[in-house]
Amino acid sequence: MLATARRITTLYRASAKSSSSRLLVSMLTCSSSYEDAIDRLMELQNISSVVRNAELRAKQGKGQADKLRNDNVRVTNVYLKRLGITSEDLKKLNVIHVAGTKGKGSTCALTESILRHSGYSTGFSSSPHLMEVRERIRLNGKVISRDLFAKYFFEIWDQFKRMELTEDPSLPPRYPSFIKYIVVMSYYVFIKEQVDVAVVEVGLGGRFDCTNVIQDPAVTAVTHLGYEEYPSVPALSFSSVAEA
Repeated sequence: MLATARRITTLYRASAKSSSSRLLVSMLTCSSSYEDAIDRLMELQNISSVVRNAELRAKQGKGQADKLRNDNVRVTNVYLKRLGITSEDLKKLNVIHVAGTKGKGSTCALTESILRHSGYSTGFSSSPHLMEVRERIRLNGKVISRDLFAKYFFEIWDQFKRMELTEDPSLPPRYPSFIKYIVVMSYYVFIKEQVDVAVVEVGLGGRFDCTNVIQDPAVTAVTHLGYEEYPSVPALSFSSVAEA
């Protein structure tokens, strides 16, 4: 796992070089196109945390890495609060939260389709994407447009940029990592677009998943759970299902 994580880091650094000059230009010119949004989002790829967790598991065992992962929900909540999003705002989204190893994506898609065809306006947050990052956020069955993605991305980015930060070491950095940014942005978009219901697919899953900022979902669904893909994740470990 550690060797794989390091190879991913090497590949990421190589690909990042090609976009670094475009990113610098966009930041200096305050450009806010879809391409600029993607460049900035790619800079938030938290590959270093993958390596750090792998190294901690190799050197110190599972416990220390779990402490870092356990911070996901707290940190995501901090970013939501920085945007003025409260638990009550999230509750109004009537979230349908879907977890599982196999079938959660198709379950989300079918659920969203049924609700949309029943007359409800819908939001759908999924992962991963196939071609473009914006596929992770859908409104009424359609992938969010490039213009709307850029609009909301930079609304969030600018709010984080203007924020006065203290030196409190317990607080996260100014900008969230890639995954947390997309999760926070999904909720932000759904609130702004005033959807009737939001269908949210978990990421890796388990109690450490940052989508768990939803404390009071309208519905929680769990599809088939498997063990073979991520045996180290508590939600997918036979002996730890209750804990997760």
